Amino acid sequence: MNIGDIRKRAQGVKAGTVSPLELDYARGILRAHRGDINSALYVVGLCAAADDALLIEPYLRGPARDVHGETALKHWSATWVS
Repeated sequence: MNIGDIRKRAQGVKAGTVSPLELDYARGILRAHRGDINSALYVVGLCAAADDALLIEPYLRGPARDVHGETALKHWSATWVS
């Protein structure tokens, strides 16, 4: 799977939807803390359920925050914080 392509569909930049299997792929990247984390944060932040907050939270704290915190907060809060 290509997480960059999945991200484009999640953002609406490219036609198509994100399948449940592709969403799980993005979740796996976040769980493993390896791969294109930035794109995975977009996908999970824009397409996932509220309980996926546990996958996003580690990127808002600690050393990961310096690299991925802004992306995590921006896309998660735009989707789930009202």
